[in-house]
Amino acid sequence: MRVTNASHPETGYPAPRHSASALSGGQMAKVIRTVRLSLVPLTPALGTADLAGRDALARELGAEVPDGWPPELFERDKLEWTIRHLEQHPREIGWWLHYILFRPEDRLVGVAGFKGPPDANGLIEVGYSILSAFRRRGIATEATLGLADHVFARKDVHCIIAQTLQSYSASRTVLEKAGFHYAGAGSEPDIICYELARGDWEAARRRCERAPDAVV
Repeated sequence: MRVTNASHPETGYPAPRHSASALSGGQMAKVIRTVRLSLVPLTPALGTADLAGRDALARELGAEVPDGWPPELFERDKLEWTIRHLEQHPREIGWWLHYILFRPEDRLVGVAGFKGPPDANGLIEVGYSILSAFRRRGIATEATLGLADHVFARKDVHCIIAQTLQSYSASRTVLEKAGFHYAGAGSEPDIICYELARGDWEAARRRCERAPDAVV
């Protein structure tokens, strides 16, 4: 994404303001690009715009923000907490939420990201939520794999975990298609845990790149 004042030719919104080099926070703060997606890391400015409403977020992000935003489970109080945290710890930009833009329209379709930097054992947790109108297109799986590619390029990340409700079959399918394996009970009742070790991630990303529409 280039920093420019021109409008996007399809949406009419300003072109994205946050280029890979414009964000503070080092390597993790870069925009992640996959086959069909751009994953834009949350900054305090983006989060504040999100809280202000769809029009403000569209202007700040340089993207179309569809009706129905925000997606399920993207809770406003948690966004407020993350904004405050990143204001105090700007080097952690990229270790938390990312906005998922579907190219070439640069349409905002969901969020995905981590719950903070890796712990001392190299463990990190991932999560995601997609607007209902854009599910069953492989977006969540592609975003999860894009995040995995990004962090496994680092030497301090050895395993990614994800927790989901046992009853959320679609979420379990996303994780399994992304190469995650069932790892047992989660941190709360009715929650189960999946994990993706560094050694298991390469085969999953090859499979999803060959057939992106075959995943949830």
